[in-house]
Amino acid sequence: MKKNAVGRILYQKVPVKSRLASWHIPARIICLLLSLLVWLTVSALQTNALG
Repeated sequence: MKKNAVGRILYQKVPVKSRLASWHIPARIICLLLSLLVWLTVSALQTNALG
């Protein structure tokens, strides 16, 4: 952030491309898929152990 002559902070506009890059969409998708796989594996092992 920069300040102008009066001392007010000048906020820089962040481009849409860098805003989307900061969300880390591919990493989030992989993490969600891995958590789904672990959940399904654990639930399948529990049902096999019970019945």
